[in-house]
Formats: sequence, structure tokens, C-alpha cells
Amino acid sequence: MIRHRNGFRRRTVLHLGGAAFVAALTPELARAQAGTEFPEHSLRIIVPIAPGGSVDLTARLVAEGLSRVLGQSVVVENMPGGGGTVGTGYAAHEPADGYTMVMGSSSTFGVNPSLMPDLPYDALVDFEPISFVSYAPNVLIVPASLEAQTIGELIDMARADPGGLTFASSGVGGSPHLAGELFKHVVGLDILHIPYSGSGQSMADLLSGRVDMSFATVIAAREQIEAGALRPLAVTTPVRVSSLPDVPTMAESGYPDVQITAWNGLLVPAGTPPEVIERLSLAVQEVMQMPDIIAALEREGSTPVGSTPEEFRTHIAHEIEKWAAIIQEANITIE
Repeated sequence: MIRHRNGFRRRTVLHLGGAAFVAALTPELARAQAGTEFPEHSLRIIVPIAPGGSVDLTARLVAEGLSRVLGQSVVVENMPGGGGTVGTGYAAHEPADGYTMVMGSSSTFGVNPSLMPDLPYDALVDFEPISFVSYAPNVLIVPASLEAQTIGELIDMARADPGGLTFASSGVGGSPHLAGELFKHVVGLDILHIPYSGSGQSMADLLSGRVDMSFATVIAAREQIEAGALRPLAVTTPVRVSSLPDVPTMAESGYPDVQITAWNGLLVPAGTPPEVIERLSLAVQEVMQMPDIIAALEREGSTPVGSTPEEFRTHIAHEIEKWAAIIQEANITIE
């Protein structure tokens, strides 16, 4: 539920990957529906990546908000390694009492279950979802020098020259790579993937026109879009993005199944008591209604959500299914 400029709140439903996330509970109702015994001491959020990234920033904002709602300190602990598998695996085996949460992401809970066969955790068995937290929209971008002015023109170019166009990514198995493969799969295109060793080099070659297109988060591409060096053709969210109001969605362009977001959500180890999960979920939903938290997330290019545990579980299951099909079809493997 998002606060609008007129000060009123309305029930907001976001359809992400087939799941609807609803946040419409008042603080008073939240406290009435969940016990007040929990929590009795400080809590922690495990972030399975190094400090400084969007997942880490989101976790720290949520921790700040939860501290206010729950009346206890909430500490963020970074445990990077293994593409997020180390910290996530650690959290899976912590006591199931609600005091240890993990910030899950589209990588650790959507992609890794199919990309990494030897995960130290099962995304759907070892955890109980608390709440979907936020998502960052992606945008299909091309160099300003490319002739295509619209996504329709880009698709026509690709179909006229199978294998002739290229798309850049920051590495095999990463979000930009998988986004490109999903686009190819849904639209039915033959476009050559060019993997780089990082986003800096891929962006440099995209700007120079050495590659023809890429997917990126809106905030990562915004500066170059505003400078006129990159042209945005479509965003991959169900609705248009406020910072790119003139850019159509993939759905508006005729491809509703091309939905790609970098999302985050909180989970706890399996076996956590239902009343504790409910207390935490309602607290997160309350945090996602706080004006200062909303503003901070939106400055970083993220959209706050908030959801029930069941809605978040549905989203995770859908993401795993979607990316498993793409990874198998594209025969994507990592060393």
C-alpha cells in the first residue's frame, strides 16, 4: 500500500509474475491480530551479499523500520559468498524462532535453485516467507546510434537478420543474461549473447554501439538515458515506471510474459511458529507504508510492496518455475 500525494491510502495490488501482493493492514489491526509477546530481544537480518548493494540498502531500511514497529533493535549482518548461497544457507539452519531473518532476492530464491544444483538450501522447503519487500524495474536499452526507435522496430530488425543482433550482459547466469534469454524465448528471436566480466565493460560497449541491446535496472541506466546516450524501449514491469513515464511496458508492447524485476523479500527458517511469522509479516507491511521508507526506496529506483506470506510464497514458486524453463532451454551453466 503506497501513500499518495493527497495523503489518502488505497488498497494496491501489484501483479508480479502471476502473484498479487496486497498491503492493506493498519498498524492497529496488525497489533490486534498478532501476539505481543514476540519479540523479547533484538533481531537480525542476514544479507548474503557484501555491503553497499541494493539488497543491502533495502535490508537496512527495512531493519530501521522494523525496529520502530517491533520495539527492538534489528541488526543487519552481511555474509557474502557463493553468489548469495553462503549467507542464505547459513540462515536456513539457524533456530526457527523468528529472531533470524534472511533478505532473499530474485537471484537467491528465483534463479539459483535452477542455476546451482548443489545449493546448501531448498528455497521452498528450508524457509517460510514473511513478506515481499520491494522490486526494481528493468528496462530494455539500446545505444542512441541504433536505428530502432521502438521495441517493434527492434524486433523487426532481429527477425530480418537472425543471429545478427547482440545483447550484452554482465556475465553468464546474471540477471541481464537471463532477462535477455527470457525476451528471446517469449518473442521468438535469435539474438547473440555477449557476456562480459562485469557491468562496467558491458555498459561501455553498449554505449559505443559494439553491442546492440541490454537489460538493466532503471536506476543503473537512468543517467545515460537522460544524457541521450541510451534509448529505453520498454520497461519490464506491469505498469509504467514514474521516472520513465513515456516508456511503454512490455505488456503494452504486446509481450506481457516478459516481466523481469530485481526483487527482495524477507524469510525465516522453516518451522518458525505461525504466530511469529504473522507478527513479522504484518510488521513488514507496516514498514512498507512508512513515507520515509517509501521515499528512500524510490530514490534508489525500487518500488515498495509488502505482502502476506502466502502471496510471497506463490511469487517465489512462480519465479523458480519461470527461470528453470529459461535456464534449461538456453542450456545455461556456470563454472
